[in-house]
Amino acid sequence: TSGTVTFDGQRLTRSSPLRRKIGYVGHEPGLYGELTARQNLELFAALYGGREAPRRIDEMLVRVGLADVRPHAVVRTFSRGMQQRLAIARALLADPPLLLLDEPDDGLDPQAAEQLHQYFEGSRTTIMVSHNLARGLALSNRIILLSRGRIAYDADTKGLTLGELERQYR
Repeated sequence: TSGTVTFDGQRLTRSSPLRRKIGYVGHEPGLYGELTARQNLELFAALYGGREAPRRIDEMLVRVGLADVRPHAVVRTFSRGMQQRLAIARALLADPPLLLLDEPDDGLDPQAAEQLHQYFEGSRTTIMVSHNLARGLALSNRIILLSRGRIAYDADTKGLTLGELERQYR
């Protein structure tokens, strides 16, 4: 309910230019329903200074499997999974050094959920909140379990099994 975030040695605020360095995928996709997928990405690129925007938009639409799917349809007609994939494309558009992900597989079909690691590959720091322990273990190099807002378990995932993680979760 409270706290501060420091990134690159600077405090992050609502109007901070540091926000351009952070990609975010939340529980809600946060898209403009009356715009197309491309228009949503164009708006984000204009707001956050995406470099080489037209090329990056094309690249991101292909990466998340939306390049050939109703390219001129408005987002409100998309399935929940399509909206989530577009939110992922938006988060990656400016190639940010930090990604914040809140249940990024929410609404994705099993195949797209399995592809999450491909979406987020790269030399960036990713912080992901998930209730899916198996997926979290597969996608992470460090696991932190919280209980009542406090760290209950913190470990490197190398050699960590799902069974051990589930025992810690209880």
